[in-house]
Amino acid sequence: MPRASKNKVKKDIRKEIEEALIWFISKELKNAKTGSYFLEEFLTKEERLMLGKRLFAGYLVKSGLNNREVSSILKVSTNTVLKANYRLQKQAVYREIIEKLIKKEKSAEFNKKLDRILRRILPLSRKDLYKNSGRSSFSS
Repeated sequence: MPRASKNKVKKDIRKEIEEALIWFISKELKNAKTGSYFLEEFLTKEERLMLGKRLFAGYLVKSGLNNREVSSILKVSTNTVLKANYRLQKQAVYREIIEKLIKKEKSAEFNKKLDRILRRILPLSRKDLYKNSGRSSFSS
């Protein structure tokens, strides 16, 4: 679990830090190599995993899996999945990000990466996963 300092940062300073980070990410991280370096340099292994699981939880929920399935696949609490559900319903930006991710699913490169992740999580293929759950495809 990530560690936070017990020394609290003032609200206005925290806001400035967050704005600078958002600016940097949106303007400077234009390619995968730079993005990868940034994540590895500034986030711990656990933070990267948590971020990925939160993103992937929204993706799997939007793709049609139920809360229990997503929780089991990603090894996250049902509360984490419920938060992803809530964000999909109530937060337009989160929903837009997940929808962009689903559109990317159609690219061959993304498809290979997704299949590798799913095969490590589940011994079943995507086809088997959705045949067993009554779903015909990964995207909704």
